[in-house]
Order: sequence, then C-alpha cells, then structure tokens
Amino acid sequence: MAIEEAKGEIILLGNFNTYYLIWGGKYVVSEEQAERLLAETDTRGLVLTTLKGEPIWKRGQQESVIDLIFISPDLYKKVNFCGIVKE
Repeated sequence: MAIEEAKGEIILLGNFNTYYLIWGGKYVVSEEQAERLLAETDTRGLVLTTLKGEPIWKRGQQESVIDLIFISPDLYKKVNFCGIVKE
C-alpha cells in the first residue's frame, strides 16, 4: 500500500466508493471496505476532513459521499474550509 511508504505530512484523497456512518450520515449502511480504510487512516493518525453527510456526488435525485479527504493533524489545524463551494 502506498500509504505505508508515506513520510511527513499526508494528504490522502480520492473517490473511495465506499460507505460508512462517519462520513455518509445516519442513513448509510457501513461496508467492510470502509472499515478497513478507517482502520488504516486511524493507525496513521489521519483526520477525516470531509464534512459528515455532505454529498459530494449528485445525479438527479441520487447523492452520495464517496470522495473523501484524510489529512495529518498538523495540516488539519490549518484547514479553513473543506467542502463544495455552492454558487
């Protein structure tokens, strides 16, 4: 896994296409893949920066939180905003 080789501050972001209560909101069914992702990020002390329940992907009536951002605690202290800018 690439994250195992990371040194210093870490920004891990991507379309993980997995669902979990922590980022998906109270109506999401947790998946085993999401639990593994969370365990790996917790081991490295990474903080979830994506807002809980804030949909990132939308198509018609469907919406989802599948794009996630995890960052090192020192970087997290410097974040002013993490989300979608609504026009």
